[in-house]
Amino acid sequence: KIISNNSLCTQTLAKYNIPVTETGFSFKPIHLEAEGRPSQGPLLFLLVGGNNPFMRKNSHKILEAFEALPANTQEWKLTITLNTDVCFTSSHPNVTIINRHLSYQQILQLFRTHHVYCQLTTNEGLGLNKYEAMLYDLFILTYDTEPYKDDLTHNENAHLIPAKKMPMFDNKDSIIPANTFLISDLTAALEELLGKKQEIMNFTKQGNLE
Repeated sequence: KIISNNSLCTQTLAKYNIPVTETGFSFKPIHLEAEGRPSQGPLLFLLVGGNNPFMRKNSHKILEAFEALPANTQEWKLTITLNTDVCFTSSHPNVTIINRHLSYQQILQLFRTHHVYCQLTTNEGLGLNKYEAMLYDLFILTYDTEPYKDDLTHNENAHLIPAKKMPMFDNKDSIIPANTFLISDLTAALEELLGKKQEIMNFTKQGNLE
C-alpha cells in the first residue's frame, strides 16, 4: 500500500494506475509565538537556501527579482540564508545574506521575525520549510501548482505565481517535471505584496491557524 503526503504524488501515480492513499500533511493547530516580528516598517521576506541554494532553491533568481524593485524603496527587506563555499553577495542595502551554518533554533528564530516566506524551488516532495513557516504564521510566496499550493489559498495566506514547467535537470528519468519562474512574474508579485504591506503584517500578527 502506498501512502502519499501531497497531491502531486497522488496525481502522478494515478496516471500510472497505481492506487494511492493521500494523507496530506498534518501539524498541530497551534499558534507559535512570533516574538520580534514588527507590525510596522518594511515587509520582511525570508528564503532559507540551505546547502543547495542555487540549483534547487533558486536564490540567485529570487535575488534578481528583488533587485529589480525600485532602488530607493525602504518598504522591504530580504534575508537569504545559505551554507556553501560559493561567494554569493548583493550590494543592495535591503538585502542580508547569511552564508554560514545555522542551527535549527536559529532558523526558527528567523521564521519568528519575518513576514513572508519565499518557497520557489525547482522541486519539492513536500516542502517542509513551507509548513514550518505556516506554523509561525508567515504569508507564503510560492507557485500556483502542486505540491506548493497545497493547504494555501491565494490572497488569504499566500500569493501564488505562475509555475513554468521544465525537465528535471538532475534526473532524466523523473516522472515529474521541475518548476521555475519568470523573474518578471516574481517582481510583479512583490510589487503587489508591497501594495498591501499592512494587510500582510496584520495577518502575520493575528495568525492563520484556528
